[in-house]
Amino acid sequence: MYVHLPFCARVCDYCNIPNIVEYSPEVDGYVDKLVRQIRQTPLESVGAVYIGGGTPTLLTPRNLSKIMGAIRNLTLSDRATITIETSPEAATNEKVRVLQDLGFNSISVGVQTLEEDILHHMGRTGNPSRSLEAFDAVSRFEHVNVDLIYGLPGQSCESFMHDVATFCPQADSITLNRWKTNFPKGRSLLERLQNVSIPTLEDCSEMYRDAVALLNDAGYKPYLLETFSRGNPGPYQRDFFALRDNVVGVGAGATSIRAQTLSTNVQLAETFDPDMPEIVSVPLQCCQEPYFRLGILRDGRICMKKLKEFEEDCGVTLAKASLLRSGALVEREGSLIINPEDSSIGLQLFYKEVMQ
Repeated sequence: MYVHLPFCARVCDYCNIPNIVEYSPEVDGYVDKLVRQIRQTPLESVGAVYIGGGTPTLLTPRNLSKIMGAIRNLTLSDRATITIETSPEAATNEKVRVLQDLGFNSISVGVQTLEEDILHHMGRTGNPSRSLEAFDAVSRFEHVNVDLIYGLPGQSCESFMHDVATFCPQADSITLNRWKTNFPKGRSLLERLQNVSIPTLEDCSEMYRDAVALLNDAGYKPYLLETFSRGNPGPYQRDFFALRDNVVGVGAGATSIRAQTLSTNVQLAETFDPDMPEIVSVPLQCCQEPYFRLGILRDGRICMKKLKEFEEDCGVTLAKASLLRSGALVEREGSLIINPEDSSIGLQLFYKEVMQ
């Protein structure tokens, strides 16, 4: 289950997540509606719950307790992973204690970067020292993921490598997200930062390649194209990004994947109505990103049977042929996998071919 809480302390200039709003007292009403939707959702068994946003940890202990109470009424598996996202600023020692008392056993910290100038360009509050304090505070969770972004205005390969090295190997998993400019806020930020250098595609490829090499050397394995783990990041991440038919999203802006269809409730937080959701559904074959449609599975593996579902999709067909030709992908025992003989280069080639 994915639970969406689209509230932040402020709306950052770099963020491309739609419909994020600033935290306000109206969140109480949203939580009550969200709890009602969770309780009305029929599920036989839940292996993982992921609470994302936004910054869910901005919620009061009372509201977090309401949500967790509704989740606890679901049929959870014995080893269910219950993950919550946080910003470094919201991950105080007090809030971490609250989360653990409520039963959260996994957390994802949106550090993004440790460069103070870049944080300023992005419109982020906080500072590198706060990010390190937050990482220390959340270390008591069973699983800790750190989100980092590369390709940001003013960022160099050296500064990004410093970010990665800071959390490697202490973090259980590290997610490398490329900042993209092909959305309105991205273009607006570029216009505002005309005197700041913007990493080129070649710069981004170098950042990605060097980071992957460092992570490989530290014992991390590619779990997905962007996530590297020293263990199992959790069923939610695996199922959602592999496009499996068992993800249920609740809340305004949440996405579900059921019956070979990706469905999103496009309601805003202010108009969220769990009894009358506004659902926009798209067959998986029509998803825009070829790498998303390929269905990357754990350890960089692509199921050939799943791939046949997209035989008529020219984007997927061309991407597959090019990746095989370049050596980024190889066929092994009925699956396509990122080339294990040189995974750093294989991942880089995959990135350059599909992630542009």
